[in-house]
Amino acid sequence: SWVCTPCKEEAALTENSKKKEIIMSALERSLESPVSISALTARQAVLLLALLKFSANENMGFINPYASNIHELFSPDSDYDCKIIKELYGQGLIAVNPDSDMSAIELKQDRSFSFYLDRVEWLIPLAQGHSLGGFYTSLEDLIRSQTFVAIEYDNVVGLCKEISKLECLSYLDYVLAEHQLGYSLGEKTHAVISRALESYTVAQVYNFIWRAAKDAAAFYVRNRTTKDHAAKTVVGNIERQLERAAANSWSVNAFRRNFDRPQSVVSRV
Repeated sequence: SWVCTPCKEEAALTENSKKKEIIMSALERSLESPVSISALTARQAVLLLALLKFSANENMGFINPYASNIHELFSPDSDYDCKIIKELYGQGLIAVNPDSDMSAIELKQDRSFSFYLDRVEWLIPLAQGHSLGGFYTSLEDLIRSQTFVAIEYDNVVGLCKEISKLECLSYLDYVLAEHQLGYSLGEKTHAVISRALESYTVAQVYNFIWRAAKDAAAFYVRNRTTKDHAAKTVVGNIERQLERAAANSWSVNAFRRNFDRPQSVVSRV
């Protein structure tokens, strides 16, 4: 009716050995098509470099688990963090490190495996003789070059717009939470923020957002309305501010970043 401790330990060692074998096989398949910098799209190059800056270990031997970095934001939104990692994994640009914590990995009956996205270590499948440190340096040099920006201009701008919008939406969530106003962001919110970013920087849009959230909080207290109703005034407020700023040629000050919402690594790259 029970299993002794030595037997449990032996069973765990056997299972971990199987896990490592299967993960090693998956890595070997990935190495059949090694990652080449010259074949990367602009999006892939930026996201890979961001992941390396966010999680590469000090010796550049592997990429630490996502959950191990608690001091920085990878992207402006945690759901988007997972999307990026899934995207890079699905495209074969990163592979699970066989030296990962085996408790983060589960075996399936068909000899495949599943894993916790935030708890495994990662490797970039590189051709023999290429190091992760050398790849990091070459990738950073590529992205810094004017040639890369010129050739990939439209793709770089598209990614900038996507990340800038996420930065603003994340800040909107943050300031609403500060005022204890919950709000589900819909298509109109996305449209208004996108429109704002056509004319203003992220820091300037933060200014519009901060003012709108402050006015919503005052509206809630003054009119004794519901928090949901007060929160719903924010998007309309931002839109009106944009219209007045354009009509009156306002000089909009850049808003200082809140210490609790630092610029994300993807945004910096």
